[in-house]
Amino acid sequence: MNPVTLPVVRWSARARLIAAVFVVASVAFGLWAHSSPRRTLTAELMAAGIFAASLFALAWASLFRITAEEEGLWVRSLRGGRRVRWEEIERVELIAQWQENGAIVRVATTDPAAAYHVVLMLRGGDRINLNRAMDGIDGLLAALGQKGALVLDDSILRAAVASDAYAVARGVAAVGRGAKMAKVALGAVLLTFIVSLGLASTRAFALTGNLFVDMGAVAALLLGAFAGAVALARALRARRFGSPSREGEPGAGDLVMIYAAALGGPLLLIWFVPRVVAGADEGRHIDVILVLMGLLLASVPLRAFYNHAFRS
Repeated sequence: MNPVTLPVVRWSARARLIAAVFVVASVAFGLWAHSSPRRTLTAELMAAGIFAASLFALAWASLFRITAEEEGLWVRSLRGGRRVRWEEIERVELIAQWQENGAIVRVATTDPAAAYHVVLMLRGGDRINLNRAMDGIDGLLAALGQKGALVLDDSILRAAVASDAYAVARGVAAVGRGAKMAKVALGAVLLTFIVSLGLASTRAFALTGNLFVDMGAVAALLLGAFAGAVALARALRARRFGSPSREGEPGAGDLVMIYAAALGGPLLLIWFVPRVVAGADEGRHIDVILVLMGLLLASVPLRAFYNHAFRS
């Protein structure tokens, strides 16, 4: 057998760059929140929370990698490193994913190019989850095929077919989708809480004078506007192409990232463009950095909307 050559599997440079941008933006926002004459505990807590979350994402994206050895794979992550022998890999699941009628649909596939998720199923029930946002996936699949570990599993496909015929299976599938969406909802709620708390603390959004009521109103406005934009993009795509897209449909994690950018970008521009225009000397370089970050983040939802609504 020819020796296996395996490129390092790790998060793509684009994913690491996005995580780094959030870290830089959170540091700049933290410096502004601490040095501003009108600094408040709320702003400093927001900055600390955003920094902690973005730093965790950057650490995960930077540290995670899989490399090949003679005996198997070396997996490194935030939990440390571990060696997975080739014979420990029982099978590989290639899972295609798209959204249809508001639900995330996942089915097994035998086409590596169509796989959104690549899951290595290990003996003992452990698993290693990978996806197309990582570099080196094709090299990994080739190496697994050479080693005889690439055994495609169609159990997910059978479950998807059965769910059309049996009410119990449909219920189980619905619970699974609900659990995954609950994770997404938790991320969206956390982001909304942080932003709505900051906005409700300002005069412009002090609608009733009651902080909790104002937070609820701002949160409903933010979530409603984003949900409306998503629905509009899908409606425009359906009208233009005749059917929902099964390729390139943003996944749940993608929607959270787009939502985060849609919140962070405009806020940075609203807060710091007036300071740059006014020519404030104190912290001017930080203001400019935050404005550039705001432009970059604001472009993310706009590009996502255009690509989904008007590009095939």
